Amino acid sequence: MRLRGILFVCAGLFIFTHSAAAGMTHDERKQLRTEEQPFRLPAVEELPVPVTLDDAVAFGLRGNDGLKAAFYRWKAAAKMITKEQSLDDPAFAVKTFIQEIETRLGPQKQMYSVSQKIPFPGKLLLKGQIATEKAREDYAAFQKKKLQLMADITVAYTEYWYIENSIRTYTEIQALLEQFENVAQEKFKSGMARNQDLLKAQIELGLTANQVLSLTDQARPLRAKLNRLLGRPYDAPVTVSADLPHTMVDISDEQALARQADERNPDLMRATHAVRENEKRVQLARLKFLPDVMIGVDYTSIGKAPMPVDNSGNDAVALSVKVNVPLWFWKQASELASARAARTAAAAASGQARRDAETLLQTACYDIRNAERNINLYDDALVPKVEQTLQATQTAYRSGTDDFLSLLDAERQLLQFRLMSLQAAKNYEQATAALAVVIGGPLANKEGAA
Repeated sequence: MRLRGILFVCAGLFIFTHSAAAGMTHDERKQLRTEEQPFRLPAVEELPVPVTLDDAVAFGLRGNDGLKAAFYRWKAAAKMITKEQSLDDPAFAVKTFIQEIETRLGPQKQMYSVSQKIPFPGKLLLKGQIATEKAREDYAAFQKKKLQLMADITVAYTEYWYIENSIRTYTEIQALLEQFENVAQEKFKSGMARNQDLLKAQIELGLTANQVLSLTDQARPLRAKLNRLLGRPYDAPVTVSADLPHTMVDISDEQALARQADERNPDLMRATHAVRENEKRVQLARLKFLPDVMIGVDYTSIGKAPMPVDNSGNDAVALSVKVNVPLWFWKQASELASARAARTAAAAASGQARRDAETLLQTACYDIRNAERNINLYDDALVPKVEQTLQATQTAYRSGTDDFLSLLDAERQLLQFRLMSLQAAKNYEQATAALAVVIGGPLANKEGAA
């Protein structure tokens, strides 16, 4: 009965200590299971043809090994919480007497002992809280990796898209220049134009053809970069769509964006949990000046005494209590000083992360506004007008009322404006992706935006 009572007390201490510690919430455990699902699905073998930006991002979120590594670092940290907030394993020992020790009640045959280390109250709780905050830091790091991967894929896709569509644009201009060359050749044969017009057309054609070759060569490393982010072989084929549909996002309320960044920015989240973790480490370091307790139960098996005496053969049960003495206090003092320094560093890093987020928010908002202005300028105004100008100049040159140099100027201006239009579309997508990283999620669309 005494043994059972002692074991019951030890079990109660274990349950109490374990249940008092911190851990992941139900929502966090659910989020862990949800985030793991894409990594458990079979790998997607091929990209759609042509692949859109959304297709590329979805493919990368399933196939990128860096993102998978970040997730499983989070999962590993989450699984450590239970270990950190649990008691050490109990120790069990058996002693057999080589030569039995005779006592009045009988010979001592064997001795069994069970001991359990009980940390000073609060230590396990703090260890659990530290592990929990560490897991939340790794979750924030996973979210940052996820958002950054989406932004990196957006950059790589739009850079590759820009090159491919620039090649298409130069090819169209090349076909147009060939028409100019034919017209110049016909006019030269008929004596209506000088040989210089034909030479200028051929020079422009040569420059355009060389630019097409240069862009084609430039597309290879960009395709390799995109494939790397998608988890594909570097030379795997990628066919991007001719268009880059984008929905205009609403950045009119920068204060609302700043509040969202303050709540959801993964770098700020990680820094906040790092501050909390290091505060708990300081508290734990203070508790290490206080002793832990080792509770043990010894059970001695006693045989029958040779002489009839009361309680002969009754086994003996003893309760032992050991306390470690933190005598070498400079060790604990050093750990406490280290924890305090780490706490100060974490607080400073948190302040820096906040200022970085504020700066990145302003930069991304400017980039979005600037790109939107350029999209409206080139797509709605300049490109249509310069196309009309080119047609009018081409007609005037055929009729002899305008010179070839004016025709080339109109062609070069059309090429420049089309490339600037592509550049503006690329910049807009990259800027919105960068802002999504800062505010920790997607942006709201403008009212009425397609």
